[in-house]
Amino acid sequence: MPISGSHASVILQIIVKEKPAPMLAGTVSYIGRNKIMPSSNYGRGSLRRTPKKNNKNVWQYRFYYTDAFNQPVQKSIVIHATTERDAWKLARVEQLQFEAKLKTKGVIKKERRLNDLFIQYIEHIESGVEPTTIKGYQVAWNHALKKLHKVPVSQLSAQMIKDALKLYAETPVPAQQYKGNRFPAPRSNERVYTTLGTFIKWLIYEDYLDTNPMLKVRKPRIKESDRKLPATFSENEYNKYLNACSDYDKKNNTHYAVITYVSRMTGMRLGEVLALTFREIDFDNKILFVKQALNEFRELKIPKAHSQRRLMLSDSFLEVIREHLGRIEQQRQNGGIYWQDNDLLFPDQLGRYVKKGTLASQLGRIRKIINLRPELKHKNLRHTFATDLINSGFDIKTVQEMLGHKHSTTTEKHYQGLSQRSQVEVTEHLERRVITPAKAKALQDILED
Repeated sequence: MPISGSHASVILQIIVKEKPAPMLAGTVSYIGRNKIMPSSNYGRGSLRRTPKKNNKNVWQYRFYYTDAFNQPVQKSIVIHATTERDAWKLARVEQLQFEAKLKTKGVIKKERRLNDLFIQYIEHIESGVEPTTIKGYQVAWNHALKKLHKVPVSQLSAQMIKDALKLYAETPVPAQQYKGNRFPAPRSNERVYTTLGTFIKWLIYEDYLDTNPMLKVRKPRIKESDRKLPATFSENEYNKYLNACSDYDKKNNTHYAVITYVSRMTGMRLGEVLALTFREIDFDNKILFVKQALNEFRELKIPKAHSQRRLMLSDSFLEVIREHLGRIEQQRQNGGIYWQDNDLLFPDQLGRYVKKGTLASQLGRIRKIINLRPELKHKNLRHTFATDLINSGFDIKTVQEMLGHKHSTTTEKHYQGLSQRSQVEVTEHLERRVITPAKAKALQDILED
């Protein structure tokens, strides 16, 4: 017979099976003084009176249900009833309504369209991903994967994904051509596949999908002949670019020439160069520490662990930095009370961080004035740095560490092809280094004489 009172308490025993049912059953027992009373015949949860100051007829009902990961979750409901029997009845009604609502919510969740979920996905990752990456995701989804926009997430399959990727790869792109081909470039197909893969991983994490259909979809492969290798500056083009930046600095009191020199000598990214401070240069040990980078909004970000690195410096490089330090001191005096002392290596007129997008635009105008090749951007100085080292015989591991790549395969994929020489060059090299049998015989006769 059930007993209620201030001395009564509830013990809930849960038996979890290998595949938990939507509702985990429990046994409710009441412990009085010195004895255990019989179990209640009502409900599957636990019920106890929790009287308030102004209302004595308050009960708390607790039960368990399974979440998306089949883990038990406790739910507590407040019941208002005069008797325990009425409290149990109301509690069971509340529990059944909650379970029905939970089941309906799960069905509705599975019927949501992929386009709506992609918008939600972008909002979820927007704070932790670079704006350029977000833009790339949106372009890939809106232009390449339109076939999937209206598909309910519960109906998504590997075959649908294959059809969408195939449709994109076989649809002509009138706005641009790749090597005379009006269809999307191989790199674009690979980028679309990667974007869709990250989106589906988020769907699985948020319990919209139970399995990953991308496991049955083959990733588009880029042939080495189709891989677009980065352009590099020739020695003449670099000197021309450096001189144009120096002329611009004299007229506008900027530091573009030194920025260009540092980018070429270290292979650093433009955001890493603009975030440099004098504290990160060890003049005694000739070391430069790369610890942070600047994004498009003048905000500092900490690069990934493999991008944080240290670079050895030459005497000529340190001499350029010392001369540049004198110009910064003069700029600080001109700024007066408005100067913001951030100890930056490349500040603007008031000592603040230079806006990355503005700098890139101005450098682009300089390159256009001196008629450099359109494919040459400021970031190609980094490619030139890597290519120069590989062609000079330095191993891939050393180049990888200086560039801040996580894997050496990344370095090989982008720069290994640039160091390969044609068979004609190999033939000329062997002709210079290996003598013929006749010459070998003549040389032997000379030595014997």
